[in-house]
Amino acid sequence: MIHGYPLTEEYFAPELGVVTQWFERSRLEFHPNNPPQFRVLQGHVSREILAILQAGGTGGTATPYPTYTPYPTYTPYPTYTPYPTYTPYPTPTTGPTPTPPSATSLTLGATHTTFLIGADPDGAGDLTAGTNTTQFRISATVIIGGSPAAYKWVRFTLSPSSGDSISPVGPVFTVQTSSTGVATIGPITFTDTGSPGGTLFVSACVDQDLDSTCDSSPAPASTTLYFLRAPTPPLGSVIETTCASSGFIIDECVPGVGGSPPSGQPAGKDATLTLTLNGPASSGPKLPVIAVVTDASPPAGITANASLTSCPASGDGTDVQQKLTSYDGTGHVASWDIWVCGIVNDGTNDSFDVAVYWDVDNNGSWTPGVDVQIGSSQSFTILDN
Repeated sequence: MIHGYPLTEEYFAPELGVVTQWFERSRLEFHPNNPPQFRVLQGHVSREILAILQAGGTGGTATPYPTYTPYPTYTPYPTYTPYPTYTPYPTPTTGPTPTPPSATSLTLGATHTTFLIGADPDGAGDLTAGTNTTQFRISATVIIGGSPAAYKWVRFTLSPSSGDSISPVGPVFTVQTSSTGVATIGPITFTDTGSPGGTLFVSACVDQDLDSTCDSSPAPASTTLYFLRAPTPPLGSVIETTCASSGFIIDECVPGVGGSPPSGQPAGKDATLTLTLNGPASSGPKLPVIAVVTDASPPAGITANASLTSCPASGDGTDVQQKLTSYDGTGHVASWDIWVCGIVNDGTNDSFDVAVYWDVDNNGSWTPGVDVQIGSSQSFTILDN
């Protein structure tokens, strides 16, 4: 024990000016104004004793330390208020990562993907058609590194359906791309000599070294062209049973005629017109075709007013409507519903005509000189009695 046993409790010694505690061999003092490591010190006991002895042992009063200046009253920080518990945003739900367009590619394009045998495929253009033939062009666009690839050799291979043929015979055509990266072959004539209608399988690849082997990049491309043929006749019509009489549409089915309200079918269609084309047993062919009504609005003379949609409350109805052919298991068909919207009720039969065209420019409307009529117009007569 360095200090020995304590002789007093700790107390404030006014003569020293500090809190102190006496031990057998020393005195400890608390100096709160000192740095933390020097706040508890041993008193200068030996120096004080020596001063007493030098003063003649008269027990002179020791020089006290300065009056202790206490620290200011401690003011605690305000009670900590925690932030509310963090609620994370829900993880966003995203769709599949989009696949960016390939920087290197070869794509095929053609005059059309479905053709009508015997019909001019570009109207006033330089392509032609005969009784069993039709012409087309096909092109390949080469993109390498995101830019059109000029002067690349492209090898086209054309394979017609069984019994059919192409001219020039080919079947391989090698053409160099232009400065815009496009290689085009044609006009090519497809001749339908097998079963009515046919197909042409087209493949293309880059063959830059002309070794008759496709380069590995860009990947080859392929497509199928379809050719449909119109039978004789291609159009047929059916009058709704409740509106039919000896092949005529009865006037009871015309709104505002033959009764009030009409006793027939004013709220429903009066007839159906159907186009049927021959071709391959495939759902691939989709020929855009339009029906065009020739009528009068309002009805005049012996010309009725008709529509390809339900009759409007006033004005003319729908006189042009586009459809796409579809394969029904036996042929490639498109059909239109027909409404009679008005006649001249004078006891004389009225009529209107409907023609069907291949919509060559695929604009949904009739373009004279471009769109090709299929078969003859169908005439519908309303029995006015």
